[in-house]
Amino acid sequence: MSREMKVGIFFILGMAILGVLTFYAGGFEDWLKKRYTLRAYFDRVDGLAKEDNVTLAGVEVGEVRDLKISDSRVEVTLIIDGDAAVRKDSIARIEAESLLGGKYVAVTVGSPESPRLKDGDVVQTEEAGDLMKMLQNVADVAEDLRTMVKNFNANQEKIAAQIDDILGENRENIRTSFESLSRIVTENEEGIKETIAALRDAAPKLRDTMESVDNIAKKIERGEGTIGKLVQDESLYNEMKELSAGLTEASATVNRILGDNEEDIRAMIASLKNVAPKLEKSMDRIDTITQKIEKGEGTLGKLVQDDTLYKEATRMFKESRHAAEDVREQVPIITFTSVIFAAFQ
Repeated sequence: MSREMKVGIFFILGMAILGVLTFYAGGFEDWLKKRYTLRAYFDRVDGLAKEDNVTLAGVEVGEVRDLKISDSRVEVTLIIDGDAAVRKDSIARIEAESLLGGKYVAVTVGSPESPRLKDGDVVQTEEAGDLMKMLQNVADVAEDLRTMVKNFNANQEKIAAQIDDILGENRENIRTSFESLSRIVTENEEGIKETIAALRDAAPKLRDTMESVDNIAKKIERGEGTIGKLVQDESLYNEMKELSAGLTEASATVNRILGDNEEDIRAMIASLKNVAPKLEKSMDRIDTITQKIEKGEGTLGKLVQDDTLYKEATRMFKESRHAAEDVREQVPIITFTSVIFAAFQ
């Protein structure tokens, strides 16, 4: 082989290699890998550069091919591997690789039902928070927190000083008060213990009494028994109202009697003071009485549990009303007779 032939062969090989490199630089590799391009529009692309990575769900699937201004936004051209499915509802964001710098475009997978984007389509974008801005915001918050803590410490010291002054001015009074309180507790220790013990012993009885009273109240509310009928039935109320009208004149007579015997009544009230000590024993009997009432024992128990007496009470009120009317009619006759007899005395 001649020298000229060798030179020609090397020249042809060099041109072939140059052509391959040219095709590679112009996208020949994209054609071989069946890549496709997508466009993304952002308001800002701070730190993003050509050949920065493009990821799909965190997996590298391409790179940034070009950046240029388009109207009022930045158009970013993305080269995506053919087997990477970017869908119509996928979203692209510019993210920071680390605190030291560097950016990349992160694309979400999207839903399987959404159609795939084709070569030249536009992918949806979302402005991501800039890491440096976030760090600045954190620094601002930290500074505000530092100022707040400083002010709190200053106020705390001021309040502590004021409390110390108050305690210092009233130290003697506070000590005297505590000594008096301690002396009172010491002198009445046995009485306090007895009171607490009495309250502790009375608690079960009080609880039982309240339960009995509650049961009685529920029965009255349901209209059971005579007292329940008295509360729930308005007919007896109307009878009592008519009876009250008939007793008005009789009450006037009673008032006159009370006026004439005022001194005797006062003496009787004074004698009632001697009954006060017996009230303590009566309190112990209240629980027994309420339990008997709840069981329907005794007259009052019958009133609560049995409505037969209610009917008798209704009849009695009717008869009392008629009797009151008779008394009202007889008052003029009695008065006239009294005058006649007084004249002959």
